[in-house]
Amino acid sequence: MSVQQNLLQGIPPEQAAVVMLCGPHKDPTNQEYSPQFHRIDAATEVARQLGIRLFVAGDATGGRDVALFVARARAAGVEAIEVYDAIGNTEGDVCATLRRLLIAEFAGIRHLVLVTGFAHTIRVFEWFNRMKPQILGTERPLTFSFHPVMEQVTEQEMLGEIKGIVDCRLGRERDPYGPPIGKPSEAAIASYDSSGQTH
Repeated sequence: MSVQQNLLQGIPPEQAAVVMLCGPHKDPTNQEYSPQFHRIDAATEVARQLGIRLFVAGDATGGRDVALFVARARAAGVEAIEVYDAIGNTEGDVCATLRRLLIAEFAGIRHLVLVTGFAHTIRVFEWFNRMKPQILGTERPLTFSFHPVMEQVTEQEMLGEIKGIVDCRLGRERDPYGPPIGKPSEAAIASYDSSGQTH
């Protein structure tokens, strides 16, 4: 059994899906807005090898990141589903993904392979655990495995992730814009087009 097959934990492929959380949104060399492809490429490869669907969840750039990443995954032959959430934080991305699982087409899914940055993985898992009973109920089984993607993370970003985990456990709202994470400004979003180019 391959390492990728272990991610299914014995669940049939038709009952599993990959979920990729979008980001980061900055070029690590100059901090300018630039969609980064390492997460979507990792998620696409996992989904391709396992023969399962890929949900692409995100909340920045008015959904343009999500659309760009979905198109990239589909071009690689993977069934990819857009999950855009305008709330603007990880909680919203998780809730939007769980709501998709209520749709009849996806009602048989009972295992998710979570793909995101390694520093973001724990917070994503915390939010899925917190929101799953509220959205899917307590009777529907849903298990998880993880394929974290290595990324450069600053001390400030790591502190933001820790704060996010604490906020989740305490049920506090969190504004993801500005320090310490700092999603793209409206000016950066306005300079971006659907091809992934800035102008």
